Amino acid sequence: MLELEDRHLKLIEILTCKTLQLFHQALRYVLEFYKEKKRRVEIKERKEREERKKYNFVSCSRVRRKRIEDPAVKMDEEMIALHNIMPVELAIKREMEYRTKVEVLKNRHLINLNPLLPSQVQPTSHTTSKRKEPSSSGTSLERQSMGLVCKICQITFSTVNHLKQHSNTIKHKGNVVQLKKRGQNVSTPFLCELCNSSCSSGIIMDEHLKGTRHLTLLQEFENAKRARAE
Repeated sequence: MLELEDRHLKLIEILTCKTLQLFHQALRYVLEFYKEKKRRVEIKERKEREERKKYNFVSCSRVRRKRIEDPAVKMDEEMIALHNIMPVELAIKREMEYRTKVEVLKNRHLINLNPLLPSQVQPTSHTTSKRKEPSSSGTSLERQSMGLVCKICQITFSTVNHLKQHSNTIKHKGNVVQLKKRGQNVSTPFLCELCNSSCSSGIIMDEHLKGTRHLTLLQEFENAKRARAE
């Protein structure tokens, strides 16, 4: 009887040891599995970070290259550098001079792209005695120009789009501020030379150019020009 109980105890002990060994082995496998999974996740995240860094570097390089190629951005960067090494008043003066030069070059380029205004066309020097003399109203119209003028900056434009672009420039806005400080009226800075009408903005000027009065005077201008050419 005692011998049977000893065998049972030994069997239980053996089974217990085997169970513990299997449990430890399973636990080790589980730990190794999670370690491997964590390692793979870390490798994947590291690769994604490297890809993002590479993408951000390329994007920043392209943006920086584009900003450097843009004259306005390049000018702003130069002005920032100037602000860091010189007094504010001198930096502002340099900035206004620089932007004025850029604006002059831009306007010169636009003028070269546009045809001559009617006021710029030189009349022929040879006339015939039999030619019909135009009326006084036609003559006065011929002496007028079809240009759109910024009275503040004293610049003439051939299209309302160029006038709108000019109204957003630093030079124009700076001149408006200076005139306001002097107490001058700058409520209607733009002039249609043909109608001798002043407008407060490029949008109002655009509406004026589509109006009946302007179109009527424009038609009379064209008729007078054709009559003079005959």
